[in-house]
Amino acid sequence: MVSNDLTKYIRERVVDKVRFQVADAHNLPFEDECFGIVMGEFITGLLDNKQRAVNEYLRVAKPEGYVGFNEATWVKAPPEGLAEYLSRTFGVKGGILDSDGWRELFANAGLREILVRTYKVDTISNKRDDLTDFLRVAHRVVYLYFKSSAFRKFIKEAFSVPRNLVEYFGYGIYVGRK
Repeated sequence: MVSNDLTKYIRERVVDKVRFQVADAHNLPFEDECFGIVMGEFITGLLDNKQRAVNEYLRVAKPEGYVGFNEATWVKAPPEGLAEYLSRTFGVKGGILDSDGWRELFANAGLREILVRTYKVDTISNKRDDLTDFLRVAHRVVYLYFKSSAFRKFIKEAFSVPRNLVEYFGYGIYVGRK
C-alpha cells in the first residue's frame, strides 16, 4: 500500500513529467539523442529483430546516456524442446537469449561499460502481499477462461509448463552506456 505522503508527492512532482506512448521499438517516434536513459522491461525479447531495436534505443539515447532493460534470459542452456515450448506458448520471437547473447546485442550496437546480472526465477519468494490485486487478477482469468476459447487454449498450454523450467529460465538486467 502506498502512503498518502508518497501519493501526494507523486501527483505534485511526477505526474506532469511522465508521458506514456505506444510505439514500434524498431522505429521510435523520437528525435536522435533525446533521452538520458532508455529503459524497457520484457519488450525486446519478444521481437524478431532484437538488434534493430537495441540500435534504435541507442539512437534516441543522449551521448553518455544509458540503455538498460530487464529481459527473459536462459540462465542455463535449456534441454531440447523447452525453447520451442516457450516460443510457441508465450510468443517469444527469435528465441530467448542467454546473457552472452544480450551482451553481444549491446556491444554490436556500440554500447560500452556493459553491465550484466542474471537471476533465476524464484517462485517461492514471489508472493502476493496484496490480496485485492490477487483477487482482481484471478477474477479476470476466470472471466477470460469462460469467454474466450483462445484464452482456454493458452491456459492449457501455459499450465503445462515443464517442471524444471525454473532451472533454466530466469531474467537478466542489462545496462550499457552510449
